Amino acid sequence: MQALGFCAGLVVIRNLTQADYAAYSLAVSLLAAMTLLADSGVSSAALRIAGENVESPAHLRETEVSALETRKTLVRVCAAVFLPLVFALQLRLGQDIWSAIAIAAVVQVAFVSTLRANLVAALLRVQYEFAAIQRTNSVLSVLRLVWVLPLFLWPLGMVWALFANLLSAWAQQRRMQTAFERRTPQVRLSPSRVSETQVRLKEAVRRTLPVNLGITLQSQAIYPLLATLGAVTALAEISAIARFAVVSQLGTSIVLGVLDSVIARSSSKTARLRVARIVGFAAILLMGVAAALVIARDPLLRLLGEEYSDLDIPFAIIMVGSALNATTAIFGGLNAARMWIGYGKVYLVALTLWATTAILFVPIGTTVGAACVVASSFLPRLCLEIIRFSRGDGVGSM
Repeated sequence: MQALGFCAGLVVIRNLTQADYAAYSLAVSLLAAMTLLADSGVSSAALRIAGENVESPAHLRETEVSALETRKTLVRVCAAVFLPLVFALQLRLGQDIWSAIAIAAVVQVAFVSTLRANLVAALLRVQYEFAAIQRTNSVLSVLRLVWVLPLFLWPLGMVWALFANLLSAWAQQRRMQTAFERRTPQVRLSPSRVSETQVRLKEAVRRTLPVNLGITLQSQAIYPLLATLGAVTALAEISAIARFAVVSQLGTSIVLGVLDSVIARSSSKTARLRVARIVGFAAILLMGVAAALVIARDPLLRLLGEEYSDLDIPFAIIMVGSALNATTAIFGGLNAARMWIGYGKVYLVALTLWATTAILFVPIGTTVGAACVVASSFLPRLCLEIIRFSRGDGVGSM
């Protein structure tokens, strides 16, 4: 499944110009930022709450309805802020006005579909419906690859490539929703319990939103910043190299896709030890994979095409950084599964120190400089997750 996604990415890289691939990567980056901010811990909190009574269809349905209602305002705000930004930055990168409008429209539809799919996937995971999730993701990987293959034959452009993201997001939402409804029949819901769940979810959002805003800036701000600076080459090269980070991302998705539900349903006595063991093992494994990728960098870079073949140093920096970022994401996901959240002020201090250092001392407009920023972006969140884990408290903790 991940191999198919990687192949689809290579097709896009090799058949778009650097300018078009930079525009494509920017749109995908802003879509990811919108999704992260609009969710702001709702899916993780819903997973934790659903795990309290996973055998009750009414409880699961009430959790779903509460989560959808809780993040309505966030969805509207994110759309109002990000869609004009998508449009303006696409123009800055040289896209014509109609292409910029089409890109913004694709991003909006994919945004709504991805959010809904992520919530339903969390509710399926807490029921241990991993087979349904895997089947859906496998079908979507094939669908996306088939969609982008015509780029080999015709110069269809980056809007065609970006439409694959919309198609995948929409199909994922529909298939996940069908699986959830088949597993969880419609029942009469209790308005009082829905309201109580919304209160818990809103408290989770209140404590998570500042941190998610920081995480979004930490992980995604480099792409619009490069676009604003007009550093098209650096944006395209960093985005192309980051395709190989799919290995680390695969590790993150496997661990969280399987084990966050286990942590959510663990007792207070066993949860902390399990989190420590999982994170430690993941760190060792992911760093080993990063080392192997760096050793094999020459043939891997040739896969991207001649324009990207001399990027040895940025490649090594980003591969190590992606392993550390993935480990930190696993740490954060497991903490969130226990609703060990909060401490946003500590995170914002760490984020400010990191960002100030990057701005003052790193040549961000170059490929190596941008790679250093991307690779080190895990540091503020790692500080946060260590504090959350050590304290072990949060909304609804056991």
